[in-house]
Amino acid sequence: MPTPAPQKTTWGASATLSTHLLSTWTTDLLLPVAPPTRIYVRSTCHGVLALAELEATLTVRGLKQLVYERLMLQPNQQISLQSWGRELADEHSLSSYALQTNARLEMQIGLCQPPERELRRVRIVNTALKTRQCAVDASTTVIELKKRLEALLLKGDHEWYDTEGNCKRMRGCTLLASATLKADEKAGTSAVKLGDELIYEGNFDGTKKTALNLRRADSGWPLVVNDNNLLLLELPPAKQKLYFIGRLLEEEVTLGEVGLKHDEELVLEFESPAMPEILKKMRAAPGEGGAKEKKKGGKKKK
Repeated sequence: MPTPAPQKTTWGASATLSTHLLSTWTTDLLLPVAPPTRIYVRSTCHGVLALAELEATLTVRGLKQLVYERLMLQPNQQISLQSWGRELADEHSLSSYALQTNARLEMQIGLCQPPERELRRVRIVNTALKTRQCAVDASTTVIELKKRLEALLLKGDHEWYDTEGNCKRMRGCTLLASATLKADEKAGTSAVKLGDELIYEGNFDGTKKTALNLRRADSGWPLVVNDNNLLLLELPPAKQKLYFIGRLLEEEVTLGEVGLKHDEELVLEFESPAMPEILKKMRAAPGEGGAKEKKKGGKKKK
């Protein structure tokens, strides 16, 4: 009985068809309809960060720069982005990785040798205030920087991002809450704590005695506070002390002489006008209510 010949032609046609279908399915999967307009980046240190209104030609390097600016990272910190365990290369575009809108990436931050960049900006940090960024160069003196910081506090630009990456911008002066207050539904005012940093869009003179619409400096959250419970933060150069790596900076030296690099931090120290009463007493000089004076004559004899 003759052995039937194998049907090579039929099997080959099926393989070709299957390969074609697989290739078509893979192509459809890897080529999104449009480049992503919003990306979520997750980090164990900073939580989930939403970046919206992305350009169609944005590269991975450009996305890292947006993250760097949003988080105000240090010059010696580098960002690594992964998608499904695969690290993304800087020179590739987001669409080349088939990233859809609302895709989620994992971020890791490591240390590196900071790149040699021309000094164009420094950051002013303080434990009680939101970090400010000031445009400078190597020839800028410390006294000039203090004057720029004073101007930023009186009328500076601020921006905040919501959970979807949408940005809210506002230009205004910096106010401090002069008392701890509870929310008042009848008056329509919000709760604040002594020393809270608030931003007001406009000029503040404290004479209107009305409720003002403000935003919290750290989050941009809107609130309403009576202006008689607010203090304008005025910091002329004489009231500012700037430190770099623990060293107090003299006003006549330049930032280049100090050795500052691009985006490095200077620590601001000042005496807050919204200081708690107990702290005022502790800092007061003897004889001004700071130290307890000894009673003359000692204890009274029985």
